[in-house]
Amino acid sequence: MSMRAPTLVALLLMAVFHPAQAHATEPWQDGSLGACVEAALPALRPEPFVSGFLFAPAAKSRGFALTAGACAAFVAVGAPGIELVELGVHTDDGATLATDVHLGATARLEYCSAANQSFVLTAQVKAGRGSLHVFRIDGGLRALHSELAALDACHRGGDVIGAPLANIGAEPATVEATETLAARNADDLDAGAAVVGPPVKVEVEEHETVRARFQREEPGCFVVIAGGSRTLHEFTASIERRDGAILVRARSERRRLRLPFCIDAPGTFALSVHGTSGRGDVAARWLRFREPSGPRVPGLEGSARAEFARLAAQLASAGFVARPHAWMHLRSRDRLAVPLSLAAGACVALSAAQPDADASVEIAVESANGHLLAFRNRTWRTPPAPVHVCVERADTLRVIVTPSSVRPTLALLVVGEALP
Repeated sequence: MSMRAPTLVALLLMAVFHPAQAHATEPWQDGSLGACVEAALPALRPEPFVSGFLFAPAAKSRGFALTAGACAAFVAVGAPGIELVELGVHTDDGATLATDVHLGATARLEYCSAANQSFVLTAQVKAGRGSLHVFRIDGGLRALHSELAALDACHRGGDVIGAPLANIGAEPATVEATETLAARNADDLDAGAAVVGPPVKVEVEEHETVRARFQREEPGCFVVIAGGSRTLHEFTASIERRDGAILVRARSERRRLRLPFCIDAPGTFALSVHGTSGRGDVAARWLRFREPSGPRVPGLEGSARAEFARLAAQLASAGFVARPHAWMHLRSRDRLAVPLSLAAGACVALSAAQPDADASVEIAVESANGHLLAFRNRTWRTPPAPVHVCVERADTLRVIVTPSSVRPTLALLVVGEALP
Protein backbone atom coordinates (compact mmCIF):
# COMPACT_ATOMS: atom_id res chain seq x y z
CA MET A 1 0.00 0.00 0.00
CA SER A 2 1.37 3.40 -0.91
CA MET A 3 2.01 6.10 1.68
CA ARG A 4 -1.06 7.99 0.46
CA ALA A 5 -3.44 5.07 1.25
CA PRO A 6 -3.23 5.19 5.10
CA THR A 7 -3.71 8.93 4.91
CA LEU A 8 -6.82 8.49 2.76
CA VAL A 9 -8.18 5.83 5.16
CA ALA A 10 -7.57 8.11 8.15
CA LEU A 11 -9.42 10.96 6.45
CA LEU A 12 -12.35 8.68 5.67
CA LEU A 13 -12.46 7.47 9.29
CA MET A 14 -12.47 11.07 10.50
CA ALA A 15 -15.40 11.80 8.20
CA VAL A 16 -17.28 8.75 9.52
CA PHE A 17 -16.69 9.24 13.23
CA HIS A 18 -16.71 13.05 13.27
CA PRO A 19 -19.28 14.11 10.71
CA ALA A 20 -20.04 17.24 12.70
CA GLN A 21 -16.53 18.49 12.22
CA ALA A 22 -16.72 17.66 8.54
CA HIS A 23 -20.02 19.50 7.94
CA ALA A 24 -20.42 22.26 10.49
CA THR A 25 -18.22 24.85 8.83
CA GLU A 26 -19.46 24.05 5.32
CA PRO A 27 -22.77 25.01 3.70
CA TRP A 28 -25.41 22.42 4.65
CA GLN A 29 -27.94 20.95 2.31
CA ASP A 30 -30.98 23.18 2.90
CA GLY A 31 -29.28 26.13 4.59
CA SER A 32 -31.34 25.89 7.78
CA LEU A 33 -30.29 25.97 11.41
CA GLY A 34 -32.08 22.65 11.97
CA ALA A 35 -30.05 20.96 9.23
CA CYS A 36 -26.80 22.23 10.71
CA VAL A 37 -27.75 21.00 14.17
CA GLU A 38 -28.66 17.59 12.78
CA ALA A 39 -25.24 17.37 11.14
CA ALA A 40 -23.53 18.52 14.34
CA LEU A 41 -25.14 15.92 16.60
CA PRO A 42 -25.58 12.83 14.42
CA ALA A 43 -25.12 10.32 17.23
CA LEU A 44 -27.49 11.96 19.68
CA ARG A 45 -30.09 13.35 17.26
CA PRO A 46 -31.83 15.12 20.15
CA GLU A 47 -35.11 16.93 19.79
CA PRO A 48 -34.81 20.58 20.81
CA PHE A 49 -35.77 20.97 24.48
CA VAL A 50 -36.80 24.57 23.79
CA SER A 51 -37.25 25.96 20.30
CA GLY A 52 -38.70 29.15 18.90
CA PHE A 53 -38.30 32.32 16.89
CA LEU A 54 -37.64 34.99 19.53
CA PHE A 55 -37.34 38.78 19.50
CA ALA A 56 -35.18 40.35 22.25
CA PRO A 57 -35.87 40.55 25.14
CA ALA A 58 -38.27 37.58 24.85
CA ALA A 59 -37.64 34.34 26.70
CA LYS A 60 -39.00 30.83 26.63
CA SER A 61 -39.05 28.36 29.50
CA ARG A 62 -39.72 24.71 30.11
CA GLY A 63 -39.83 22.63 33.26
CA PHE A 64 -37.61 19.63 33.88
CA ALA A 65 -36.88 17.23 36.73
CA LEU A 66 -33.70 15.70 38.13
CA THR A 67 -33.14 12.85 40.55
CA ALA A 68 -30.73 13.18 43.46
CA GLY A 69 -27.14 13.33 42.22
CA ALA A 70 -28.13 13.66 38.56
CA CYS A 71 -26.94 16.41 36.23
CA ALA A 72 -28.33 17.93 33.07
CA ALA A 73 -26.54 20.07 30.51
CA PHE A 74 -28.19 22.57 28.19
CA VAL A 75 -26.74 23.92 24.98
CA ALA A 76 -28.28 26.86 23.12
CA VAL A 77 -27.51 27.79 19.53
CA GLY A 78 -29.11 30.64 17.63
CA ALA A 79 -29.34 31.48 13.98
CA PRO A 80 -27.66 34.61 12.58
CA GLY A 81 -29.49 37.64 13.94
CA ILE A 82 -29.35 36.43 17.54
CA GLU A 83 -26.54 38.32 19.25
CA LEU A 84 -26.84 37.44 22.93
CA VAL A 85 -28.39 34.43 24.68
CA GLU A 86 -28.62 33.64 28.39
CA LEU A 87 -29.58 30.31 29.94
CA GLY A 88 -30.84 30.08 33.51
CA VAL A 89 -32.11 27.39 35.88
CA HIS A 90 -34.84 28.45 38.30
CA THR A 91 -37.07 26.95 40.95
CA ASP A 92 -40.77 26.56 40.19
CA ASP A 93 -41.51 29.80 42.07
CA GLY A 94 -38.94 31.82 40.09
CA ALA A 95 -35.78 31.86 42.25
CA THR A 96 -32.62 31.78 40.11
CA LEU A 97 -30.26 28.87 40.84
CA ALA A 98 -27.72 29.16 38.03
CA THR A 99 -27.05 31.16 34.86
CA ASP A 100 -24.63 30.88 31.97
CA VAL A 101 -21.72 33.17 32.84
CA HIS A 102 -20.24 33.27 29.33
CA LEU A 103 -22.76 35.34 27.47
CA GLY A 104 -22.65 35.25 23.70
CA ALA A 105 -24.52 34.11 20.62
CA THR A 106 -24.42 30.54 21.98
CA ALA A 107 -24.76 29.34 25.56
CA ARG A 108 -24.04 26.28 27.71
CA LEU A 109 -25.14 25.49 31.23
CA GLU A 110 -24.81 22.39 33.42
CA TYR A 111 -26.80 21.91 36.62
CA CYS A 112 -26.76 19.09 39.20
CA SER A 113 -29.39 18.37 41.84
CA ALA A 114 -28.74 17.25 45.39
CA ALA A 115 -32.29 15.92 45.79
CA ASN A 116 -35.25 14.85 43.67
CA GLN A 117 -36.62 18.15 42.48
CA SER A 118 -38.29 19.94 39.56
CA PHE A 119 -36.79 23.02 37.94
CA VAL A 120 -37.42 25.47 35.12
CA LEU A 121 -34.97 26.23 32.34
CA THR A 122 -35.25 29.69 30.77
CA ALA A 123 -33.57 30.77 27.54
CA GLN A 124 -33.64 34.51 26.94
CA VAL A 125 -32.59 36.31 23.78
CA LYS A 126 -31.09 39.45 25.28
CA ALA A 127 -30.09 41.01 21.95
CA GLY A 128 -31.13 40.35 18.37
CA ARG A 129 -33.81 38.07 17.01
CA GLY A 130 -34.03 34.78 15.16
CA SER A 131 -34.51 31.05 15.50
CA LEU A 132 -33.16 29.48 18.71
CA HIS A 133 -32.69 25.83 19.68
CA VAL A 134 -31.85 24.64 23.20
CA PHE A 135 -30.87 21.00 23.72
CA ARG A 136 -30.86 19.00 26.94
CA ILE A 137 -27.98 16.53 27.11
CA ASP A 138 -27.87 14.13 30.05
CA GLY A 139 -24.49 12.75 31.05
CA GLY A 140 -22.44 15.91 30.66
CA LEU A 141 -20.60 17.62 27.85
CA ARG A 142 -17.05 16.31 28.31
CA ALA A 143 -17.21 13.81 25.44
CA LEU A 144 -18.77 16.24 22.98
CA HIS A 145 -15.90 18.60 22.14
CA SER A 146 -16.18 18.37 18.37
CA GLU A 147 -20.00 18.36 18.44
CA LEU A 148 -20.06 21.50 20.60
CA ALA A 149 -17.61 23.22 18.29
CA ALA A 150 -19.84 22.27 15.39
CA LEU A 151 -22.91 23.64 17.18
CA ASP A 152 -21.12 26.93 17.78
CA ALA A 153 -20.30 27.03 14.08
CA CYS A 154 -24.01 26.67 13.26
CA HIS A 155 -24.49 30.25 14.43
CA ARG A 156 -22.55 31.47 11.40
CA GLY A 157 -25.27 30.18 9.06
CA GLY A 158 -28.83 28.95 9.38
CA ASP A 159 -32.20 30.61 9.47
CA VAL A 160 -32.13 34.20 8.30
CA ILE A 161 -34.45 36.87 9.64
CA GLY A 162 -37.65 36.88 7.64
CA ALA A 163 -37.53 33.18 6.72
CA PRO A 164 -40.92 31.43 6.72
CA LEU A 165 -40.84 30.09 10.30
CA ALA A 166 -43.57 29.48 12.85
CA ASN A 167 -43.17 32.26 15.43
CA ILE A 168 -43.28 30.65 18.86
CA GLY A 169 -41.99 33.34 21.17
CA ALA A 170 -43.63 36.69 21.85
CA GLU A 171 -45.10 38.06 18.63
CA PRO A 172 -47.85 40.44 17.60
CA ALA A 173 -51.22 38.81 18.12
CA THR A 174 -53.42 38.07 15.13
CA VAL A 175 -56.49 40.15 14.37
CA GLU A 176 -58.71 37.23 15.42
CA ALA A 177 -56.96 36.94 18.79
CA THR A 178 -57.25 40.68 19.35
CA GLU A 179 -60.96 40.66 18.55
CA THR A 180 -61.49 37.70 20.91
CA LEU A 181 -59.68 39.56 23.69
CA ALA A 182 -61.86 42.62 23.14
CA ALA A 183 -65.07 40.55 23.19
CA ARG A 184 -64.10 38.71 26.36
CA ASN A 185 -62.88 41.80 28.22
CA ALA A 186 -65.27 44.54 27.13
CA ASP A 187 -65.72 45.79 30.71
CA ASP A 188 -62.00 46.36 31.16
CA LEU A 189 -61.54 47.95 27.77
CA ASP A 190 -64.53 50.25 28.31
CA ALA A 191 -63.44 51.29 31.81
CA GLY A 192 -61.25 54.19 30.74
CA ALA A 193 -58.11 52.14 30.13
CA ALA A 194 -55.15 53.32 28.08
CA VAL A 195 -53.94 50.44 25.90
CA VAL A 196 -50.17 49.96 26.26
CA GLY A 197 -48.37 48.54 23.22
CA PRO A 198 -49.65 45.99 20.72
CA PRO A 199 -51.21 42.67 21.73
CA VAL A 200 -48.77 39.81 22.24
CA LYS A 201 -49.26 36.13 21.46
CA VAL A 202 -47.30 33.18 22.86
CA GLU A 203 -47.59 29.49 22.06
CA VAL A 204 -47.48 27.11 25.01
CA GLU A 205 -47.31 23.33 25.28
CA GLU A 206 -48.90 21.34 28.08
CA HIS A 207 -46.79 21.61 31.27
CA GLU A 208 -44.55 24.19 29.56
CA THR A 209 -43.78 27.69 30.81
CA VAL A 210 -43.19 30.57 28.38
CA ARG A 211 -41.97 34.00 29.47
CA ALA A 212 -42.34 37.20 27.46
CA ARG A 213 -40.37 40.06 28.93
CA PHE A 214 -41.49 43.69 28.73
CA GLN A 215 -40.22 47.08 29.82
CA ARG A 216 -42.17 49.73 31.70
CA GLU A 217 -40.61 53.18 31.85
CA GLU A 218 -43.20 54.83 34.12
CA PRO A 219 -44.86 53.71 37.36
CA GLY A 220 -48.58 53.06 37.36
CA CYS A 221 -51.33 50.48 37.66
CA PHE A 222 -52.01 47.93 34.95
CA VAL A 223 -54.28 45.04 34.10
CA VAL A 224 -53.02 42.36 31.72
CA ILE A 225 -55.92 40.60 30.02
CA ALA A 226 -55.23 37.21 28.43
CA GLY A 227 -57.22 34.64 26.52
CA GLY A 228 -56.36 31.12 25.39
CA SER A 229 -57.27 29.24 22.22
CA ARG A 230 -59.80 26.40 22.27
CA THR A 231 -57.10 23.72 22.38
CA LEU A 232 -55.57 25.20 25.54
CA HIS A 233 -58.05 24.07 28.17
CA GLU A 234 -56.42 25.66 31.23
CA PHE A 235 -53.39 27.81 31.94
CA THR A 236 -51.92 29.98 34.65
CA ALA A 237 -50.09 33.27 34.24
CA SER A 238 -48.11 35.64 36.42
CA ILE A 239 -46.27 38.95 36.29
CA GLU A 240 -42.70 38.63 37.56
CA ARG A 241 -40.00 41.14 38.37
CA ARG A 242 -36.48 40.69 37.04
CA ASP A 243 -35.38 39.17 40.36
CA GLY A 244 -38.08 36.50 40.05
CA ALA A 245 -40.51 38.02 42.56
CA ILE A 246 -44.13 37.41 41.53
CA LEU A 247 -46.37 40.50 41.58
CA VAL A 248 -49.60 38.68 40.73
CA ARG A 249 -50.65 35.22 39.61
CA ALA A 250 -53.98 33.91 38.31
CA ARG A 251 -55.55 30.75 36.91
CA SER A 252 -57.61 30.85 33.74
CA GLU A 253 -61.38 30.56 33.93
CA ARG A 254 -63.26 29.90 30.70
CA ARG A 255 -59.87 30.15 28.99
CA ARG A 256 -59.28 33.74 30.11
CA LEU A 257 -57.72 35.58 33.04
CA ARG A 258 -56.78 39.03 34.34
CA LEU A 259 -53.59 40.13 36.09
CA PRO A 260 -53.97 43.45 37.97
CA PHE A 261 -50.74 44.93 39.35
CA CYS A 262 -48.99 48.24 40.08
CA ILE A 263 -45.35 49.26 39.86
CA ASP A 264 -43.66 52.19 41.58
CA ALA A 265 -40.43 52.27 39.57
CA PRO A 266 -39.48 51.55 35.95
CA GLY A 267 -37.92 48.20 35.15
CA THR A 268 -38.00 44.96 33.23
CA PHE A 269 -40.79 42.50 33.95
CA ALA A 270 -42.06 39.25 32.47
CA LEU A 271 -45.43 37.77 31.63
CA SER A 272 -45.06 34.08 32.51
CA VAL A 273 -47.60 31.64 31.02
CA HIS A 274 -47.80 27.99 32.05
CA GLY A 275 -49.88 25.44 30.17
CA THR A 276 -51.81 23.33 32.68
CA SER A 277 -54.03 21.33 30.34
CA GLY A 278 -53.90 21.20 26.56
CA ARG A 279 -51.73 23.22 24.19
CA GLY A 280 -52.29 26.32 22.12
CA ASP A 281 -51.96 30.09 21.89
CA VAL A 282 -52.40 32.74 24.58
CA ALA A 283 -53.02 36.31 23.44
CA ALA A 284 -52.49 39.14 25.94
CA ARG A 285 -52.51 42.89 26.08
CA TRP A 286 -51.63 45.50 28.67
CA LEU A 287 -54.10 48.12 29.94
CA ARG A 288 -53.12 51.06 32.09
CA PHE A 289 -55.41 52.83 34.56
CA ARG A 290 -54.69 56.22 36.08
CA GLU A 291 -54.72 56.18 39.88
CA PRO A 292 -57.01 58.70 41.63
CA SER A 293 -55.28 61.84 42.87
CA GLY A 294 -54.76 62.38 46.58
CA PRO A 295 -53.25 60.23 49.30
CA ARG A 296 -53.37 56.49 48.84
CA VAL A 297 -55.83 54.52 50.95
CA PRO A 298 -54.02 52.88 53.91
CA GLY A 299 -53.62 49.15 53.32
CA LEU A 300 -54.36 49.40 49.60
CA GLU A 301 -51.57 47.39 48.00
CA GLY A 302 -50.87 44.87 45.26
CA SER A 303 -53.77 43.66 43.14
CA ALA A 304 -56.33 45.52 45.28
CA ARG A 305 -54.57 48.79 44.49
CA ALA A 306 -54.71 48.03 40.75
CA GLU A 307 -58.37 47.01 40.97
CA PHE A 308 -59.18 50.24 42.80
CA ALA A 309 -57.49 52.24 40.02
CA ARG A 310 -59.50 50.32 37.43
CA LEU A 311 -62.73 50.78 39.37
CA ALA A 312 -62.06 54.50 39.82
CA ALA A 313 -61.52 54.88 36.08
CA GLN A 314 -64.68 52.89 35.32
CA LEU A 315 -66.76 55.02 37.67
CA ALA A 316 -65.23 58.23 36.30
CA SER A 317 -66.26 57.25 32.77
CA ALA A 318 -69.86 57.01 34.07
CA GLY A 319 -69.73 60.38 35.89
CA PHE A 320 -68.88 59.16 39.42
CA VAL A 321 -65.98 59.87 41.78
CA ALA A 322 -64.67 56.79 43.63
CA ARG A 323 -64.57 57.10 47.41
CA PRO A 324 -63.18 54.30 49.65
CA HIS A 325 -65.89 53.55 52.20
CA ALA A 326 -64.84 50.62 54.41
CA TRP A 327 -62.43 47.71 54.60
CA MET A 328 -64.15 44.37 55.15
CA HIS A 329 -62.59 41.13 56.35
CA LEU A 330 -64.84 38.39 55.00
CA ARG A 331 -65.03 34.71 55.83
CA SER A 332 -67.07 31.97 54.22
CA ARG A 333 -70.84 32.44 54.75
CA ASP A 334 -70.32 35.82 56.42
CA ARG A 335 -72.92 38.53 55.76
CA LEU A 336 -71.36 41.85 56.66
CA ALA A 337 -73.66 44.90 56.77
CA VAL A 338 -72.09 48.35 56.31
CA PRO A 339 -74.16 51.53 56.84
CA LEU A 340 -74.21 54.18 54.09
CA SER A 341 -75.95 57.53 54.61
CA LEU A 342 -77.33 59.29 51.53
CA ALA A 343 -78.92 62.69 51.09
CA ALA A 344 -82.29 63.08 49.37
CA GLY A 345 -82.05 62.58 45.61
CA ALA A 346 -78.55 61.08 45.78
CA CYS A 347 -77.35 58.35 43.40
CA VAL A 348 -74.36 56.10 44.04
CA ALA A 349 -72.54 53.19 42.42
CA LEU A 350 -71.20 50.44 44.68
CA SER A 351 -68.47 47.88 44.09
CA ALA A 352 -65.51 46.27 45.83
CA ALA A 353 -61.75 46.17 45.18
CA GLN A 354 -60.12 42.91 46.27
CA PRO A 355 -56.58 41.50 46.26
CA ASP A 356 -57.96 38.04 45.40
CA ALA A 357 -59.47 38.03 41.92
CA ASP A 358 -60.98 34.58 42.47
CA ALA A 359 -63.00 35.71 45.50
CA SER A 360 -65.88 37.75 44.11
CA VAL A 361 -68.53 39.14 46.45
CA GLU A 362 -72.29 39.47 46.39
CA ILE A 363 -73.64 42.97 47.14
CA ALA A 364 -77.18 43.73 48.31
CA VAL A 365 -78.50 47.17 49.26
CA GLU A 366 -81.43 47.59 51.65
CA SER A 367 -83.24 50.69 52.86
CA ALA A 368 -83.43 51.49 56.58
CA ASN A 369 -86.83 49.76 56.78
CA GLY A 370 -85.52 46.58 55.16
CA HIS A 371 -86.68 46.97 51.54
CA LEU A 372 -84.31 45.53 48.95
CA LEU A 373 -83.18 48.34 46.62
CA ALA A 374 -80.45 46.71 44.54
CA PHE A 375 -78.67 43.39 44.23
CA ARG A 376 -75.58 41.97 42.49
CA ASN A 377 -75.06 38.24 42.76
CA ARG A 378 -71.87 36.27 42.32
CA THR A 379 -71.10 36.23 38.64
CA TRP A 380 -68.57 34.81 36.21
CA ARG A 381 -68.10 38.33 34.83
CA THR A 382 -64.70 39.67 35.80
CA PRO A 383 -64.68 42.41 36.85
CA PRO A 384 -68.34 42.53 37.97
CA ALA A 385 -70.41 45.59 37.16
CA PRO A 386 -71.10 48.14 39.94
CA VAL A 387 -74.48 48.27 41.68
CA HIS A 388 -76.42 51.54 41.15
CA VAL A 389 -78.81 52.96 43.76
CA CYS A 390 -80.81 56.20 43.93
CA VAL A 391 -82.95 57.45 46.84
CA GLU A 392 -85.79 59.98 46.78
CA ARG A 393 -85.42 60.98 50.42
CA ALA A 394 -82.53 60.96 52.91
CA ASP A 395 -81.85 57.46 54.18
CA THR A 396 -79.19 55.33 55.85
CA LEU A 397 -78.84 52.26 53.67
CA ARG A 398 -77.46 48.87 54.63
CA VAL A 399 -74.88 47.52 52.17
CA ILE A 400 -74.71 43.76 52.74
CA VAL A 401 -71.63 41.99 51.37
CA THR A 402 -71.33 38.20 51.15
CA PRO A 403 -68.15 36.43 49.93
CA SER A 404 -68.11 33.64 47.37
CA SER A 405 -64.76 32.21 48.47
CA VAL A 406 -64.40 29.49 51.12
CA ARG A 407 -61.21 31.12 52.34
CA PRO A 408 -60.96 34.48 54.15
CA THR A 409 -60.60 37.53 51.93
CA LEU A 410 -60.29 41.28 52.21
CA ALA A 411 -62.44 43.69 50.25
CA LEU A 412 -62.56 47.48 50.08
CA LEU A 413 -66.12 48.73 49.63
CA VAL A 414 -66.03 51.61 47.13
CA VAL A 415 -68.78 54.16 46.73
CA GLY A 416 -69.06 56.09 43.48
CA GLU A 417 -70.55 59.50 44.18
CA ALA A 418 -72.22 61.31 41.28
CA LEU A 419 -70.48 64.44 40.11
CA PRO A 420 -72.47 67.64 40.91
